[in-house]
Amino acid sequence: MYAARTLRHDSLWLFGLAVPLTVAAVTVAVGDYPAEQFDEGGVGTWASCLILLASAAAAFGTWRARRDPQRFFTSALVWLLIELAFVYLALDETFSWHEKLDRFVHRKVLHVEATETTKRMDDWIIGVYGLLALGVLYRFREEILRVPGLVRVFALAMALLALQVALDGLNHPDFIRSFHDKARRRQARTWLPVAEETTKLVAEGVFLVGFLRARDYARRT
Repeated sequence: MYAARTLRHDSLWLFGLAVPLTVAAVTVAVGDYPAEQFDEGGVGTWASCLILLASAAAAFGTWRARRDPQRFFTSALVWLLIELAFVYLALDETFSWHEKLDRFVHRKVLHVEATETTKRMDDWIIGVYGLLALGVLYRFREEILRVPGLVRVFALAMALLALQVALDGLNHPDFIRSFHDKARRRQARTWLPVAEETTKLVAEGVFLVGFLRARDYARRT
């Protein structure tokens, strides 16, 4: 039984890491330029959406296994909240809601043109998503701690998300202009978006590993 569970965990990690990296490699290969298919409507966007929806389905399965038919507001509610959050993130990935919110705030709320500083607002929105996620996980920490090793998986996924936000922050003209060599500026413009989107896909794959592990554990116990 222990050997079977170990093999299952190893298979989850292989799936959760190999699939995003393979998708990233294919996405780079099929585009006219490396980051093309990471843009809205590209291969990378649809792959990210599918991984997010798979995570939502796994979280929903955990909620179904853990819920109390007699009471709705139990610690198992966190899995339903996670499921709804990942459905939202999948829709956000497909329709770029946070980027449209960025433009809406500039045009309709602030009535200003975007500056080098305010253009980073969509980065801040992603950061807010991460902080909200940390708050929810802390609030329901006892439920998360039930699953062996899940905290480590989530910590790795959150670290990758932080790295993605940092790479996104670097992918701005003011940083790229800091390179004096034209060839390095061209390389930065070409590969920073690829690094950011690949990191995001791997982070999503790690989250999926965690949610599948939680679902399997909930069904066994």
